Amino acid sequence: MARLPMIAELLRVDVAMLFVLWLKQYRLRNDSVPSALLETRERRLVTENEAEVIRAVRHATKNADPAFSASALGEIARAVTR
Repeated sequence: MARLPMIAELLRVDVAMLFVLWLKQYRLRNDSVPSALLETRERRLVTENEAEVIRAVRHATKNADPAFSASALGEIARAVTR
């Protein structure tokens, strides 16, 4: 596990995604890893680039949990595909 950041850099993949893959493989060999932990981590997985968007939203809303309208989500989608 200590080598995951280096491996991720060499493969040019996000370290968080690589960690989830590692955790899945580890769980196959060691059932002491709770499946709920793995499922929670997988559902909440974001890449470093996606995390930048989340940080921007949190900064703009002063860490509120805003509900987005369909049109606002559409604007966000258009902004990230330009």
